[in-house]
Amino acid sequence: MESIDDGTLVTGPGWQRLAAALAERIAPETITAIYAFRPIRRSGREWGTAVVTMESAGGRRSIVQARYWLQVRGRDRGRSQVEVSVVGEGPERSVHEVIAGVQARSGESDPPVPVDPRWWYAG
Repeated sequence: MESIDDGTLVTGPGWQRLAAALAERIAPETITAIYAFRPIRRSGREWGTAVVTMESAGGRRSIVQARYWLQVRGRDRGRSQVEVSVVGEGPERSVHEVIAGVQARSGESDPPVPVDPRWWYAG
């Protein structure tokens, strides 16, 4: 998947596994937004993080953090792990606070790429 904005790549085996694990826990049609951080590669592994929102009662948003790591080199190549956890619920502005917190904790200088959920789950 590529962001229409800047061409940042958010596809590949790690993202596919993350999207599949997310779809097992959350019906894709209920997802209102996906914000994907640029994956990081280090020491033979790739790590990726996305913040996902869903509509909740009263115009609020449920906020989910989805992360993966994928072994991309070495004898354990292809091994991976995905974590999906609800991190909160609140008004739309709280989504941006969660994103800022994820960005600060990861030391990521680039903001996340918005990904259209329909595009991520198409085909």
